[in-house]
This record gives sequence, C-alpha cells and structure tokens, in this order.
Amino acid sequence: MYTTKTKKNSTSPQSSKPFFAPAIFRQKEAGEVFPGGPNTPFTQPGSTYSNCSREQEKAIKTSVNRARNLVNNAINRLNQGVAVGYSTHFGSAPMQVVEARYRNISRDLGNKKFICSDCTNEDKEALVKEEIPSGQLLDPTHICGMGQCPGNTIVLCPDFFSSVKKENESKKKNKKPRAPLNLPCPPAATIIHEAAHNDGACGDIEPVPPNYPPPNAENNAYSYEMYATKP
Repeated sequence: MYTTKTKKNSTSPQSSKPFFAPAIFRQKEAGEVFPGGPNTPFTQPGSTYSNCSREQEKAIKTSVNRARNLVNNAINRLNQGVAVGYSTHFGSAPMQVVEARYRNISRDLGNKKFICSDCTNEDKEALVKEEIPSGQLLDPTHICGMGQCPGNTIVLCPDFFSSVKKENESKKKNKKPRAPLNLPCPPAATIIHEAAHNDGACGDIEPVPPNYPPPNAENNAYSYEMYATKP
C-alpha cells in the first residue's frame, strides 16, 4: 500500500495522466437518469481520501462540487445545441461523443480515489510502482495533479491546495464581480481535467496553437477542461 510522509489519513489511494486510450462510455440503464435531471436513481460507494488532512479533504469536496456544476452546465449547453466555443476546443469531434463523456465525468465525480501527495519524484515513483498499473499514470511532471487513465484515481499536489486557499480567500474579500484569479492550479478546472483522464480522455494537448484542438479532441482532457471553464 502506498504511503507518503506525515499527513493525516482520511481513507484511500489515487493517481495520474495521458497515453491516448480509447473512449469509454457507459450506456444508460433502465430507470436511470443521467446527471442534469432532478434525481439520480443509481447509487455510488462514494469517494475515498488517502494521505489527506481534514482541511485537504474539505478542499477536494468543495472543488468537486464546483467542477460538477461546470460540467453539468457544459452538458446543458451541448444538449441545447449551443455550439459557441465548441469548435475552439473540440474541432470537428462528434458532439454526442463529447456529451456522453461529460455525463460520465459528472456521474463519476462521486466515486473517486483521491490521494494527497507531496508530488516529489520519490512520491511519484512510489505511486507508479505500488498504486497505478503500468502505463496508466498521466502527467508525472504536472504541478497540479495526476489522473489515472482509465480509472478512478486522482493525485493532487501542494500547488492544487494552495490554489484552493487563494481562491477561497479572494471570495471572502471580494463580494463583487472581479477579474479571474491567476492561479497555478484552478481547482475546479484541475478536477475536470483529471476526471476526464479517468473517463478515458487520455490526451494532454495543451490549449496552445497550432496543435490545439488536436485531431480526435474528444479524447483530449484539456478540451473538456477548457470548454467547461472557458467556453
């Protein structure tokens, strides 16, 4: 079992990012309502938290809620055929494929294995060796987090938690609309990105011309992050 240095435990393990895996979608089952409706008949075991303090666990839960709201807003836009910003982030990717993966992301946000890590090289090597099957750890050099692809493990790094703290402090001080904060790891965006990896979007092409959006953008985690947060 993977362990890191000195932090309070909450529950369980997690991990990282890209190597272009095929898209994985689940079909709607009888009586099931996908996220976006008022009720969700299916149940999930819930998320677990390994090597996380109570403060970190709370930060993750808050960020997950914000991420889910953004994802569900993206689903609603796609469901209504609102194409503003779509081609910017997804190019000519099939909209129904993208919407299906967003629905899976929203659903699966309630069933993750979160690992709070120092994200040192030693920590990352231990994660790869003990927690994540070979070839499934994405973004081993990322300062924000890492997401297993496919899987349900997400590793979160110190810069993620410092960004959560800065975002919360800014919201307390500024009640009026303000310019977006320049955070190294925007919390909700980070969660969406790693969750997209978990649900089979193993690509990691950053939103920088001329390679963005990439071919097969439906498999690119940055496309899901950016369309949900900056349509």
